[in-house]
Amino acid sequence: MTDTISPYVILGAGQLGLAVMDELVAQGKPATLANRSGKVGEPLPAGVNMVQADSTDPDAVARLAKDAQVVFHCAQPSYDRWPDLFPPLTRAILDGVSRTQAKLVFGDNLYMYGPTGGQPIREDLPYAATGVKGKTRAAMAKMLLDAHRAGQARLTIGRASDFYSPTSTSCCPAF
Repeated sequence: MTDTISPYVILGAGQLGLAVMDELVAQGKPATLANRSGKVGEPLPAGVNMVQADSTDPDAVARLAKDAQVVFHCAQPSYDRWPDLFPPLTRAILDGVSRTQAKLVFGDNLYMYGPTGGQPIREDLPYAATGVKGKTRAAMAKMLLDAHRAGQARLTIGRASDFYSPTSTSCCPAF
């Protein structure tokens, strides 16, 4: 892990992490992009450094976040492993960031709401997922918001549909 960590740390270098990176770069803000390999398949823009870090390790997350203003949780396991791996990953990130003064932004989707019968989706809807992935997302959101309410971490959750993305060409439905 490099000693040069920017005030904006992005955990995960997939589609969401790279979109967050692009927005930070567009705003002229330096960013540190972190993933397990320490590599991405494209050249990084000026102002972005890449580091290797294991986001399942709260100590590694705390080291990355110690001087950060904001940590963006954009990391996720493969889609078919969400129920087993996503909650512990999110817990580790929460535990690591909570040791610092950094704010945590969790990139989420809408699965926790389940089928809405055409009703507009709003954040005050109850979590009504019927499938395992939606229930997994609901449990993680509850864990994060409970920590926020208890004063253990400062965080926000950004939610968007999987169908929305400037580069998305497919989606993985199933609540």
